[in-house]
Amino acid sequence: MKTILLVTFFSFSSLLFSQDKGQFTDTRDGKIYKTIKIGNQIWMTENLKYKPQSGNYFIYNNDQNNFIKYGYLYDWNIACNVCPSGWKLPSNADFIELANYLGNDYKSKMMLQNSWTQNDIATNESGFSAVPAGLRNPQGVFSFSGQGAYFWTNTAVDGAWAYGRELGANAGGWASKDFGSNKSISMSVRCIKSNDKIYKTAKIGDQVWMAENLTVTKFRNGDDIPRAKSPEDWYYACENQEPMYCYLNNDPATATVNGILYNWWAINDIRGIAPEGWRIPSHVDIQNMDVFINSDLIRMQTACQEKSNDGLNNEECLKEISKKYGHLTTSNSENPNLGITKLKSKNSWGKVWCGTDYFGFSASPTSTHYVRKVYENMVGDKFYSRFEKNGSATFWTSSFKKDYYGNIGEVLSFSFLESGSVTDIKDQDSFALMKSRGIALNKDEELIYGLPIRCVK
Repeated sequence: MKTILLVTFFSFSSLLFSQDKGQFTDTRDGKIYKTIKIGNQIWMTENLKYKPQSGNYFIYNNDQNNFIKYGYLYDWNIACNVCPSGWKLPSNADFIELANYLGNDYKSKMMLQNSWTQNDIATNESGFSAVPAGLRNPQGVFSFSGQGAYFWTNTAVDGAWAYGRELGANAGGWASKDFGSNKSISMSVRCIKSNDKIYKTAKIGDQVWMAENLTVTKFRNGDDIPRAKSPEDWYYACENQEPMYCYLNNDPATATVNGILYNWWAINDIRGIAPEGWRIPSHVDIQNMDVFINSDLIRMQTACQEKSNDGLNNEECLKEISKKYGHLTTSNSENPNLGITKLKSKNSWGKVWCGTDYFGFSASPTSTHYVRKVYENMVGDKFYSRFEKNGSATFWTSSFKKDYYGNIGEVLSFSFLESGSVTDIKDQDSFALMKSRGIALNKDEELIYGLPIRCVK
């Protein structure tokens, strides 16, 4: 009897890169994108086609057929904020993780077949399906369609350069993990699923604010934000102008309610601390919030006053104001700037100064962290450190100004004793928070702050 040996051959790569596919609908414009899981990452398998309201974005050679095949080309500033909610522009580290997972010839494994020149070997074993969309250079010239695919990362090198990626044997060396690309170049965007926390939000006019304090411990590019575990860590990080964060009372469990406290250099680090699609509020953002939250109150109070002047009963009018803005005492009812009560939470300011939380911003009194060097000697430096909750809600902004002390970081701050409009540091000389090394108590003592953050978009 003869024994017949049957040998079955199969593709190892089809097992290595499982085709875990899906799709995603962008609610902003209804466009549907195919997705795929590669390793532990979920990627869109198509270039983004979302049209922003403003900024620099282009269709290759202004040809609609190219838009259908390739999507838009975005400059870096737009690319960083164009992915839909729940997705983000990948970091340099995200692309490195993808390449490491795919292994040898990873570029070929990412390139869609039948889309490239004869010099390219495209297998698309990963399902990433990259197409040669080309780019637009800083001079406005479109190049490399059919030859190169170029993708932005969210990882900046400095103010003018950021990392990108390119695929294609004839792509020309415009983007690499090893050097930066000019941020004014326009490239494709491939979004990756974000693992960022989903924050509660509050819509105030045209702005959307976080309704809870920020809790990130990594920059947008994946780098860790250093954590202070001692007063020395905090003090020397600020003295050396380095980013740092800490937990209230150094207890990570407090982040759920209180968020995380950051120093100035953390919020202004070029790597970005705000989650994808968000930003640290500026002085202008605070001004816009202030105008909106007070404008309807002023209008309502004016209407009530007009009724009273005409001899009409304005009781119902005043009740409507009370519903939105809370109790109006005799001393503050004449102040037209009571919109701040709509930002305060209902139950954390005491009976008299509680808010209505009309917008859902839910601001509660926040904590601050400060450290000062008491003295230094041959044995070592001595520090005084304290966490303090002083009856106000105070958050960093990205703005600063110069005064007698130097550069002062502006803050969004409102107190339970204050019934006026939203203020920032330029209006509060008595509550100045230093950007650089702190408020000078005297020539030998310095104060350094850590504050929470509320992002806006």
